[in-house]
Amino acid sequence: MKIPKNKLSVLIPLIFGFAALGFGLLLSGCSTSSSGSDSGTLTVTMTVSPSSITVGETAVVEATVTDGTDPLPNRIVTFSASPASAGYFTPSVDTTGASGVVSSVYTALTDGDVTISAVLSGGTSHDDFSLSVDAQSHTTSGNIDLVVVPTIILADGSSTSQLTITIRDQAGDPAPDSTMVKLTAGEKFVDLDANGYWTEGVDSLVYDGNGNDTWDAIGYIPATAYVTGGAGQVIIAYTAGTEATTVYFTITVDESSGITGYAETSIQLTPDASVASIVMGADDIHLAVKRTGGMETSTIRAVGYDAYGNTVPEGITMSFIITDGPDNSDDGERLGTLSGANRRGPYVTTTNSMGQASCPISSGAVSGTIRVRAYVDTVLSNATQIMVHAGPPARIVVGAEECNVPYWGMVNETNELVALVSDIYNNPCPDSTVVYFTCDEGVVMAHQNRIEGEEGLASSTWMSYGSDQSVDDGIVMIKVETNGGTLVDSGYFINSWYPDTLWFVTWPQTLAAHTESHGFIFVEVRDLNMNYCVGLDRIKFESEFVTFIEREDGDGCYSSAISNTAQGKVLKQDYSMNGVSDDGIGVIDYITARFGFSASAAVPCTLLTGMTYAKSCIIDIPSSVPTSSTTPFSVIVKDRYGNPLGDHSLTASLTGFGWLAGVDQSTNTYGEAVGFSYTSPAEETTVIINITDNDPRGQTTFNLQIKVSAE
Repeated sequence: MKIPKNKLSVLIPLIFGFAALGFGLLLSGCSTSSSGSDSGTLTVTMTVSPSSITVGETAVVEATVTDGTDPLPNRIVTFSASPASAGYFTPSVDTTGASGVVSSVYTALTDGDVTISAVLSGGTSHDDFSLSVDAQSHTTSGNIDLVVVPTIILADGSSTSQLTITIRDQAGDPAPDSTMVKLTAGEKFVDLDANGYWTEGVDSLVYDGNGNDTWDAIGYIPATAYVTGGAGQVIIAYTAGTEATTVYFTITVDESSGITGYAETSIQLTPDASVASIVMGADDIHLAVKRTGGMETSTIRAVGYDAYGNTVPEGITMSFIITDGPDNSDDGERLGTLSGANRRGPYVTTTNSMGQASCPISSGAVSGTIRVRAYVDTVLSNATQIMVHAGPPARIVVGAEECNVPYWGMVNETNELVALVSDIYNNPCPDSTVVYFTCDEGVVMAHQNRIEGEEGLASSTWMSYGSDQSVDDGIVMIKVETNGGTLVDSGYFINSWYPDTLWFVTWPQTLAAHTESHGFIFVEVRDLNMNYCVGLDRIKFESEFVTFIEREDGDGCYSSAISNTAQGKVLKQDYSMNGVSDDGIGVIDYITARFGFSASAAVPCTLLTGMTYAKSCIIDIPSSVPTSSTTPFSVIVKDRYGNPLGDHSLTASLTGFGWLAGVDQSTNTYGEAVGFSYTSPAEETTVIINITDNDPRGQTTFNLQIKVSAE
């Protein structure tokens, strides 16, 4: 039976039937029958054309699903054959169209009677048909016999079948040697012009395997061959192509021999069971984390191909494995029903009739990317990535880029705001989650802002507007909300101005007058609203004598204070004189913290001098004086660190010959006492001048030996 070209191209969809996976082949016997649905009127009616074929040929199977007289679209129908090894359907599962009709192509692999069944999903209704399959195709005109052995070979480009063609004349005698026959091997066509070959625009294409609307050769066979051996036979070899499909042979006797006729048959090219490559994809690459109300599962499908791009046959073992995923706990993402430490695979399954293996995958409690691969032996598929998204918002937190901005008196200065939104597992919420921002001072872009990317972050911009102290306190409250206003958070930042108020919290009231003496300083700083300030480095520390080291400024967020270290200094004079005795004070200094001319604070700090230190004191007289002469001299009194000591009462005495004058003197602000003199005798000698410090902070004696010489 010839099937019109346009009809067959509709009935032979050569596509993957992903929807076919997961439904069993429900057969209820070999007799023709129909059973109703719950309504009692659901019916499946099947037609098979032609009703008799040979091994390697195909038949078109149509099933119509009706409810009474009304066609039912979108119903899943499964086609099967009994015995299952007798042949296969392409596709084996499909869905009815608007007319309630679904179709498939059955390819016979063995001879005998085959029961064809069409079963409605759920087994609620079915129809059966008995198809007769002959052992050898033999379409002929005249006395031409055609035998092909074997009728099933690999589509590997090298496997062969042998064609034996026997030709007889009308009397039944073998055709003479040199009788020519024409041969074609490829898609099925009707040779309308009887020239033995495909003629474009003339002949009719019956089976267009690759859907290109023209006839194509499959594999290799000589275009012509000749009878030899005296038995009227042509024996020729056919070499397989690399596409798994049905190959149709047309053998035509050349008219010049006086014998007319043709013969047709077919064989099946099957894919190699050796997997050369695997292509993998997923029904849905977007999942939600578990137990958050979203889609938690998907199905991964991997198709195995042989070296020539044909899908591998049914029953090939294929393994799936998760190579990486965000949830490393035992309750994390998993394949199929695997659990615990083995939840990531391998998950082992087998291919179906379309060379496809499938594996369920489920998300864990952590968002991120799952990488999955399939493999057969050493052949590895591409990596399929499944993106696990967070669940609905369960927590929101808002923050500002700057915790303190000095924009109180400015207009249109900005501070960037950000909100972090996460689900119950603290996974960042996905793209397009809507977040609203509001504030109580300044202006914020309060329109909706959507999360972009997978970071769970939404952003907005706050702008200053030159605040009014009568209504604004400089503490900017930021509020964010999402999930229809049921999820809210608030935060704040400081909108400060220049330093307005400073005060010393801690400072050294006294320091020793030397550089080894240190004291800690702590100064608080506030603006006109008594808020923390930024830019504290603009505040300067000043004093006349004290120096400053190791300063640290607060950041204006957690502190608006300055810590510093005051350091003492060795003085050049005693600035605290009372004319009576040494009070131990070198100078009373003032430490000032100042911001320009607008804000300052000052505290006193006394630098204290020490006791008289004999080794630091000086008797200023030459080491050798002439005989019979009077030499004036002075005395300088200092403490251990070299600070001059004023108001110290000194008494001079002599050990040896000669006379001292002005023996009682007091030190001045530079620690120096003058008015002493020594008169030497007429003879050469050596004498010692002794100085006694009578001050309560002295109480020591120091001396100097000098030589009296006639020269």
